[in-house]
Amino acid sequence: MPSVMTHYVKIIAGLALPALPCIALAATTAPMSLKIAPLSVDDHSVVLTWQAPVDISQIQGYQILKDGKVITSARDNNQQHAASAPYIKSFYQRNTDHFAVPIVWQSATIDDLSPNQHYQFAVRTIAKDGSLSTPTPAVAVTTTLKPTIVSIADYGAQGDGKTLNTQAIQKAIDACPSNCQLVIPSGTFKTGSLFLKSNMTLHLNQGAVLLGSTNPADYPAGYKLYPYSQTMRPASLINAIKTGSREAGTFTNIRITGSGTIDGNGWKQTKKPYTDTLGQAQPHYIQSSSSHYAADGILAKNQVKAALANGMNLHLAYGQMRSSLITLIGVKNLYVSGITMRNPADHGLMILTSRNVAVNSVKALTFDANNGDGVELGNTQQAMVFNSYFDTGDDSINFAAGTGKLASVEPSVSHVRLFNNFFHHGHGAVVLGSHTGAGMSDITAQNSVVDGSNIGLRIKSSTIIGGGVSDIHFENMALKNIVNNALTITLKYTDPSASIDYPSATTPVEIDQIHLSHVSVDGISGTQPSLNVQGAGTHQSWYSDVTLDEVKLRNVTPTDIEDLKNSQFNQVDFLSVKGSQQPWGFHHVQNLLVNGRKVSLN
Repeated sequence: MPSVMTHYVKIIAGLALPALPCIALAATTAPMSLKIAPLSVDDHSVVLTWQAPVDISQIQGYQILKDGKVITSARDNNQQHAASAPYIKSFYQRNTDHFAVPIVWQSATIDDLSPNQHYQFAVRTIAKDGSLSTPTPAVAVTTTLKPTIVSIADYGAQGDGKTLNTQAIQKAIDACPSNCQLVIPSGTFKTGSLFLKSNMTLHLNQGAVLLGSTNPADYPAGYKLYPYSQTMRPASLINAIKTGSREAGTFTNIRITGSGTIDGNGWKQTKKPYTDTLGQAQPHYIQSSSSHYAADGILAKNQVKAALANGMNLHLAYGQMRSSLITLIGVKNLYVSGITMRNPADHGLMILTSRNVAVNSVKALTFDANNGDGVELGNTQQAMVFNSYFDTGDDSINFAAGTGKLASVEPSVSHVRLFNNFFHHGHGAVVLGSHTGAGMSDITAQNSVVDGSNIGLRIKSSTIIGGGVSDIHFENMALKNIVNNALTITLKYTDPSASIDYPSATTPVEIDQIHLSHVSVDGISGTQPSLNVQGAGTHQSWYSDVTLDEVKLRNVTPTDIEDLKNSQFNQVDFLSVKGSQQPWGFHHVQNLLVNGRKVSLN
C-alpha cells in the first residue's frame, strides 16, 4: 500500500453524477430468464431459477405458479429448502436500522411432484405495494422415472466408523446401472478415494457420513491440476477423473445429493468451542501451515510425510500432495445439492473444465482449515452456486483459470451466477484468481450476505500469471464485520509455484469492467483500505472501467486506489471513516469520476 505517496482528495458533496445506464425495470415487470437449474429434475422435484434486476428497491418478492396456479412464494419456499436461509433471515432480523441493502430470492425448489409427469411453471414479481406482474413464459418440465436404487449396504459396507469400505462402495458404484441412485444410508462409512461415473446419483441420506481414511495409500495418484502441471496430485475422497481426458463431456450427468456429510478427516479440531451466527456449534479446525502440519494434521500430516519419504521437498509435498474433498473434472451436466462438506486436507469441492453446473444449498464447514476453500470453479463455464452456506478456512467461492503462457489455450471461466449465498469467515467471499491465465468473464454475484469474511470481492493476479478478469458484477450485496477490505484488486499477488511449473505469461494481465452496484459495507475491523486497488508496482499496467454505483459504507477505513483509469464512482457514500475525516485516497489515476468530480493524479 503506497501510504507515503498517496494523495488524498476531498470530494465535494452534492455533485452526484446520475446513475449509470442500466436496464430500468418496473417492480411489476416479470422476472427474466426463468430456467431449470442444470440436472435438478428428478422423479419428484425440480429447481427453478431466474434473474432479478439490479435495482430491487420496489420488489417485495416472487410468486411461483404450477400449471397456472399459485403454489408458494420464493421467500417461503427457500425458508424450507435453502441452507443459507436461516442465516440470511437472522442477519436481517439483526439489521434493525435497515442499513444493509435488502436482497430477494431467485430460486424455488418444488419437491412434491410425481414420476414421469408433465408440469408447467411460471414466476411473477410481487411489488412493494402488493401488485403483481404478468407471469413469465412458462417452462415445461417432465419428471424422470423412478431411479434404480442401489445401497452400499447391499455390497457389504459397514457404517461403524472403523471398517474401511473403499472396495465395497466402489463395487456398488461400478455395479450401478445407468441413471441409478447410489444410496449412502445413515452411519459413518470410512473410505478412501471413490470414483464416480456418468449417469449416476450419489445420494447421502440424513445421518450418512462418508469419512476419509487417514492412510495415504488409500488415495492413489489421481490428476494434474492443469494439463501442463508437472505434479500428479493424489485423488480426492470423491472423484470424477479420467487420465488424459478432461474436456467437458468426459463425464455426463453426475448428481451428488442428499442431506448427509462428506468429511475429509484432514485436520484436528481446536479445543475452543465455536458457534455460528445462529448460536449453533460448528467445527473449528486448527489453523496450520507447512511448518506445523505434523502437529495439526490427520490425513494432511500423513500425506505430507509420505511424500517427503518418497524424496519430495516440503514445499511441493505440502502444496500438492494433500487430497481435496471432491474433485470433478470434465463433467457436462453436474448437480450438487444439500450435502455438508467438512474438513478436507486441502480444498473442498473442485469443479474443473466442466460445463452446465449447479451447486445448490450446500454447506462448506472448513473454518480455519488450511487451504480449505469451499467451492472452486476452474476453467468452468455455465455454472451457478446458490442458496449455500460458507464458513471456510480459505476462499469461500474461488475461480481459477490456469497460470502462465500455457494457460492461454485452455477454456476460460465464464457465464457464472452466484446468488442467495451466506458467507461467514474465509479469506474472501468471492475470489477471482490468482490463477487468471485463461481469463475470467461474465461472472455475477448478487443478493447475498457477507458477514465476517476477510474480504468481500477479491481479484488477484500477477504479471507472471497472465490472462485477465473482465465483466464482473457484484450486486445487491450486504457486507458486515469485514476484517480487511470490501474490495481488493491487485497485481502484486505472489504465487511461487507458477514460476516452478510453467513458463511465465508474455502478455499483460487485463482487469476491467468491474461493477459494484447496491452494496452496503457495515464495519471494517482491521487497518487495510476499505477499497483497495493495487497496481503491479511499475505503473505500466492499468485497471479500467471500474464502476461503483450506490455503495454505502460506515465505520470503515479510507480507500487506497492506484493505477485506475476511465472509471466512475457514483453515489458512493461514506457515513463514517475510522481515524480520518477523509475517505478517499488516490495515487496514479486517470479520467476517474468520483461523485461527479474528475480526479487525475500521476
